[in-house]
Amino acid sequence: MKRFFALALVLALAFSVPALATSLTPEGWFPLTEEPLTLTFAAKQGGNQIDYGDMIVWQKYEELTNVHIDWIMIPSANFTERENVMFASGDLPDGIYKAGLNMANLTKFATEGQILSMSPYLSECPNLTAFYERHPDVVASVSIDGEIYGVGYYNEHPALAVGARLFINQEWLKNVGKEMPTTIDEYTELLRTFKAEDANGNGDPNDEIPLCLADDAVGTLITTFCGSWGLANHGVKETYIDLDPETEAIRFYPAAEEYRDFLRWLNMLYTEELLDQQCFTIAYEEFVANGTSGLVGSFPYVNTTLMGEKHTQYAGLNEALEGPNGDKMFACSQSVVYTPGAFVMCDGNKDPLVTMKWLDYFYGTDGAELLFMTEKGLLYDTDENGRNYYVDYVANNPDGLTMSQVIGQYSSWSGGGNPALLIDNYFIGGETLPIPFAAAMNLIDWLPKTVWEAFSYTTEETEDKTVLFNDIDSYVKEMRAAFIKGTASLDTDWDTYLGELNKMRLPDYLKIVGDAYARYLEN
Repeated sequence: MKRFFALALVLALAFSVPALATSLTPEGWFPLTEEPLTLTFAAKQGGNQIDYGDMIVWQKYEELTNVHIDWIMIPSANFTERENVMFASGDLPDGIYKAGLNMANLTKFATEGQILSMSPYLSECPNLTAFYERHPDVVASVSIDGEIYGVGYYNEHPALAVGARLFINQEWLKNVGKEMPTTIDEYTELLRTFKAEDANGNGDPNDEIPLCLADDAVGTLITTFCGSWGLANHGVKETYIDLDPETEAIRFYPAAEEYRDFLRWLNMLYTEELLDQQCFTIAYEEFVANGTSGLVGSFPYVNTTLMGEKHTQYAGLNEALEGPNGDKMFACSQSVVYTPGAFVMCDGNKDPLVTMKWLDYFYGTDGAELLFMTEKGLLYDTDENGRNYYVDYVANNPDGLTMSQVIGQYSSWSGGGNPALLIDNYFIGGETLPIPFAAAMNLIDWLPKTVWEAFSYTTEETEDKTVLFNDIDSYVKEMRAAFIKGTASLDTDWDTYLGELNKMRLPDYLKIVGDAYARYLEN
């Protein structure tokens, strides 16, 4: 895709674009309308959240904007189903907040005319325009035939450039006399030691779980360790896709020999019971129970808060783990776009321009402060160095409530997926607390040298790619579980696995991705 759209945005505005996020909301911006306006937004509601209409954040914002939102609250457990029903029936609100739509969804609903292009209004959205100019690759990634149909959950927070980090129990390290590992071999031996030597010191030599996963997160297991085999060498945004290091051509890495070797290692961990035997079925609550009971030696996740009072026992790696072939990379990087369709305007929206201006505020520092911090003195304060922090009522709640439970009474941001920009010192979620923050900073230098945003696909490509990917993805997940558990052999069943992928038209899939990659390079 050509860069005309990004350039048009720049030319449309008369102000200069800063290198980092600030607030470009001009004086006199509020109220957004002289006459009170009511819009109806459907919204995803987390289990810890009250009705959005009762939250301070939206009450304060209504006072600023003169725009009242009638919130249609949909519990997160059945949000996707309800969202699909809305689109299928055509009974649509003015917009959908925390819509969670990927590019395939956005393309489908844009083609059907059910969501509106935002491009005609972006010239009057200073914060979004500045963001897109800072990230022209994002414009290419989220555009559909040259138009933007959804605003995303975007990231400019340095600590969040790293996805799930590997945390290791420091108390266990001391108990068994080991140091933090720097190679896969050292980490493997550490897991064996954890299992053999009653690492938690409770007198039971059989209750340790050396490597535990949260909530059936085998995909996280893959992305956390695959960089040590040189896989996902441009990040994990384009699922299963990287570049062949020899040819520099697009590669489907679950068909690579390095991936086969990686699965051998995971199979060894599973066979020796170093990897949690419940990793394919474990529920989030079970993982939390394991952690708070002192049974977990290491785990991949974005933060340590779900370890409860024991979270301070954990620390992230000092550096990426070097693999058996000398690869030393941490592939689990997070690109700028978390979710491309965090908010969409639906067909029939009462006032698209006001809606866009309403959204734009949250892509600058003032809006980020309101959404993520809400009110100084109530939820947060600022230290002598100018760093914001949550007060004890949030961070160490006297009633034993978690941070998410407290914040869910005041603001809607917890649970992610917000149409907003994550900015340092304004977003202080679990990932940015001292232990996870240090873990991320340790890995920054070991991320892939170039991290891709998602590629942009034409409407036709999206339709074809979606059909092919669904079958391929299901099969890859099925077989990686079988290979890890040992119900399929990496020696005798590997060729059959590759043959089945070809039957599923993997070459056609790679052709589509390759064409999109070629366009990506042009931007």
